[in-house]
Amino acid sequence: MNLSKSILLLFLATPALAQESAQELQYRVEAAATASSGTYAPLWLTANRFGMESEKPNSGYLRAGINWHKPLKRGWRIDAGLDLAGGVKQTSDFWVQQAYADISWKVLTLSIGSKERMGFPLEKNSELTSGWMAEGPNMRPIPQIRGEIKEFLPIPGTRNWLAFKGHLAYGMFTDGNWQEDFCGVNQTFAKKVMYHSKSLMFRLGNKEKLPLEFEFGLFMATQFGGDQYRKQANGSSKQTIDMPDGLKSYWHALFPTAGGEDTPEGEQVNVEGNMLGSWNFALNYYFGDWKVRATLDHYFEDHSQMFW
Repeated sequence: MNLSKSILLLFLATPALAQESAQELQYRVEAAATASSGTYAPLWLTANRFGMESEKPNSGYLRAGINWHKPLKRGWRIDAGLDLAGGVKQTSDFWVQQAYADISWKVLTLSIGSKERMGFPLEKNSELTSGWMAEGPNMRPIPQIRGEIKEFLPIPGTRNWLAFKGHLAYGMFTDGNWQEDFCGVNQTFAKKVMYHSKSLMFRLGNKEKLPLEFEFGLFMATQFGGDQYRKQANGSSKQTIDMPDGLKSYWHALFPTAGGEDTPEGEQVNVEGNMLGSWNFALNYYFGDWKVRATLDHYFEDHSQMFW
């Protein structure tokens, strides 16, 4: 792979703000083009961009979006956004990058739709990392219904020495048609696959008393349900497996349980669905306006990895 020549062109319109009764409207237009002489585009031009950049050496896109924020009474607020994109030599010619509505009350948020989320629950500096172990900003947003506490919430009675945050989400993968086009003869692919994720993080420490904090917690994600197909020689596709996707499957995704007779053999002896996750740790030290942060992700995809 020859990466001796690479060019990134980026044109970003300054977001326009409209203030009206404390509500805020933002819009932007963005265009980017990548040109290189290698087999693939350089990693640093494609990582942590939520699938907006292509791995191909020469590509480009045009993106336009609008965001709206509206504070309400008694701690309520509404956020909404729509982000459309089109590209050349991308996995799609046109796609909806974001389309979401967030309804929040104090620290609680219900988020519905596709939204770019930067590495929840373990925060990292996206300029200094190529991604997260279990789930991160290298893929396009997954449409989902998500309840979350975004920021650490102190636990009553601990005098701010112990706090927590977390989330619970269900959604659906939207790459079934792309898989069907990409697969070769006799290769298998899946459509209408469901998504589930959850996390719980704790923060130990009070930086107002001691400039040292320790964060620790668990993130898990699951693929379940959907239908498996096999690509035929004539270009058509034949369904081979109909995965269970009833209410019981949603419960098994939340609390890992071995599947029944209607699941593949591996899921009958292990757990239903494709489950993975990571234990997450961080150590923060504050001095003045500076902060030093060290993070550790311990990835797992079975019980032996989960418990070291």
